[in-house]
Amino acid sequence: MKQVFLGGCGGLGTAGPFTFLDGFALTSSTRQGRENLILEAGTLSNLRVVITVAPGGAVTRTYTVWVNGVATALTCSIGPAATSAEDITHTVAVAAGDLITLKHTAAVGAAAANGVFSAVFEATTANRAVWGSQATGAPVLGGPAYGALGSTAENAFPSATAAGAAVPWAINCTITSFSIRIGPAPGAGKTRTFTIFRNGVAEASSALVFGAADTVLTVVGLSISVSPQDELCVESKSTGGPPAAAFSVGVSYAPSVDGQWNISGDYRADYAGGRYAPLNGQTGENVTENTRQVLAFPASAYLGPWFLSGLYVKTNTAPGGANTRTYTLRRNAANSALEVTLSGAATSGSIAGLIEMQAGDVLDMLQAKSAGAAASARQRWCFGALAPAARQRTMTGVGL
Repeated sequence: MKQVFLGGCGGLGTAGPFTFLDGFALTSSTRQGRENLILEAGTLSNLRVVITVAPGGAVTRTYTVWVNGVATALTCSIGPAATSAEDITHTVAVAAGDLITLKHTAAVGAAAANGVFSAVFEATTANRAVWGSQATGAPVLGGPAYGALGSTAENAFPSATAAGAAVPWAINCTITSFSIRIGPAPGAGKTRTFTIFRNGVAEASSALVFGAADTVLTVVGLSISVSPQDELCVESKSTGGPPAAAFSVGVSYAPSVDGQWNISGDYRADYAGGRYAPLNGQTGENVTENTRQVLAFPASAYLGPWFLSGLYVKTNTAPGGANTRTYTLRRNAANSALEVTLSGAATSGSIAGLIEMQAGDVLDMLQAKSAGAAASARQRWCFGALAPAARQRTMTGVGL
C-alpha cells in the first residue's frame, strides 16, 4: 500500500540541517535525533518540497533523502526565484531497519523561509504501514519513563507515567513488529528494557531487553490489536546506570482495511489560545501558522488524492464550567470541517468526516480556549488516513 509521509520543519537555515521525512520537527545540524526508523522493506518516491520565500539572487535550496547516513538519488532543488520543486523520476529502495532523513542545503544569502515537504512510501508487503521516530535523551538511570508511540518526538521519554506520554490512534490495526536502536550500548553489567504500552498496560510480547553490547533489537510476528482511540506509548527502564543514549523506535502495522494508516500528534503546553501546532509531531505550538505546517500532498506523479478521516481529541484537564477548548484541523490556513469543541467536564471528543487532500495542501492544528478554561498540560489528537482505493470500502474507526 502507498502511505504518504507528511513533513515540515519551520525555519530553514543554511548549515545543511536534517529533519524527519515523516513528521514535524525543527531542524538539527546532525542526523542524530532526526531520522525515521522504517520497519518494512519498500520504496520511497515522489518527493516534493515547498518553501514560503524563494531563495533569491543566484542561490538554490536542495533537499535530499538520506538512508543510513548516505545521500540517495531522491532529491530536488529550488531555484533562486522558485518556491517549490519535486522529484518524480527516482525511487529509493528501503530495507526493514533502515534509518531515513531529509537533508537541506543552501548557500549563505538564501532568504529566510519556512519549509514543508512530502513523499510516498510503498511497502513491499501488502497491507503494511510504518511509523518511526528518533530522539536524544533516553534515561540514564532507573525509570520507568515513557515516550509517545505514533507522534514524532524530538525528545525521548518526557514522562514518568504512561498516561503522560501516550497518544491516541485512529484506526483498527495490528502491530506486527517493533524495533529499538540505541547508541551507545548499555555497557557491562547494565541493561535497558523497552516495552509497548497500550491503554496503560504493558504488551509483554513486545519487550526488548538490551544487554551489555546490544544496540539494535527487533521483535517480529507480534499481534498487538489496536482499536480507534487506544493510546500507545513506549516504556524505558534501565539497570546499572547505562550512559545517555540516542534512541530510535519503529513499528510496522497491518491496517484492518488495506490503504489506511494512522496520524497522531500532541503537545505539552497550555496557552491562552489561538496557537498553531504540527499535525504529526510534538514541537511546541506557535502564533505564526506557517512555522508549524506540514505538506499533505507529494509530487505530481502520485496517483490520486488521499483522505483524512475524522478527528479525535483528548486533553488532560476539562475546560470546566461553561468554558470550552476547540481543536481545528487547518487546511491551507483556513478552518476545515474537522473541528472538535470540548465543553465543561469533557476531556475528549470526536467528529466524523472526510477531507480530500489536493495538490499543494498544507495542514496544521489550531487550539483555542475560552478565557476561563482550566489549564491543561497536554493535548493530543489523531486522524485516520486512507488512500483512494480504501476510500471505496466500508470503513470502521474514528469518524468512519
